[in-house]
Amino acid sequence: MLKPFQLRIPEDLKAFIAEQAAKNVSSQNSEIVRCIRERKIALTTNETPNPEGNHDHDKGH
Repeated sequence: MLKPFQLRIPEDLKAFIAEQAAKNVSSQNSEIVRCIRERKIALTTNETPNPEGNHDHDKGH
């Protein structure tokens, strides 16, 4: 079961998350989870996601 998590976030980041959610037809929660997962992958694999959200390892390198 997922537990609710209260998060205080600066207005500029809130706006960014809202924009990304609208662009990707997803929830703001899903966008936050996606960002955290991408960061986790980048830190654990030493790879940096590109602006489209794909990772270097997705290109077959």
